[in-house]
Amino acid sequence: MFIRKALISLAAMAALSGAAHANLVQNGDFETTVFTESSQFGFYNLPGDQNKVLNWNPTGGYETGVVNYMFLFKPGTATSTGAHAVTGDQLMIAGPGNGVDNGFVDSPSGGNYIGILGNHNQSPLVQSISGLTVGEQYTLSFDWAAGQQLGFNGATTSGWTVTLGAESYATAMIANPDHGFQPWREQTFTFTATSTTELLQFMARGTPSGGPPAAFLDNVRLEAGVPPTSNVPEPTSLSLIGLALGAMGLSRRRKKASA
Repeated sequence: MFIRKALISLAAMAALSGAAHANLVQNGDFETTVFTESSQFGFYNLPGDQNKVLNWNPTGGYETGVVNYMFLFKPGTATSTGAHAVTGDQLMIAGPGNGVDNGFVDSPSGGNYIGILGNHNQSPLVQSISGLTVGEQYTLSFDWAAGQQLGFNGATTSGWTVTLGAESYATAMIANPDHGFQPWREQTFTFTATSTTELLQFMARGTPSGGPPAAFLDNVRLEAGVPPTSNVPEPTSLSLIGLALGAMGLSRRRKKASA
């Protein structure tokens, strides 16, 4: 009975030692929004635009001479009905829903995701992150993919530049064939906080200017610490398991001796 209880307690402690840290990004899955359909936002960057996709603020805007091409896509719409643009048109991504058999799929995380045309008038999508500890490392992870706006031809490239405070990293630029789609993938970067509150920025990049490349984004997470390099239990967990196994062996030896 003692061994069983000890193992249960040790298993609980091991689970706690490997538990994930809290996500410091708010609405990192883009599910909280006023939009009832896939829509462009931030085009004019009018007051309240940051609340259309809660906690995320488009920068630039018509008044600054930078016109944003940011879209919130709801599942099943990017290649079928498209996203409602401020011009009154429906922006669509090349894919099965419009006859292009390129393997396009919605975000594997499910639900809404962001699409940004990264070939011109780039400006970042931002969120203020608070609760940071100066000097501590944080791991940013996100899912992203690449495609092309329907109605344009030619190969494209897409990627992201991500900034937290004064520190920036860039993903690889993915080459995408004419009317193609490059599957969703996870990207991670490690940042070191220099302030308790810093600005997180996602800037889509792409070429060429005449064949709108689209970069897609979902499942944004920022967590304290550096991710483990493998699924091997942490040293503390290994020590606890070793103690439990040793206790089990000792108990069995005592039983044999008393028999």
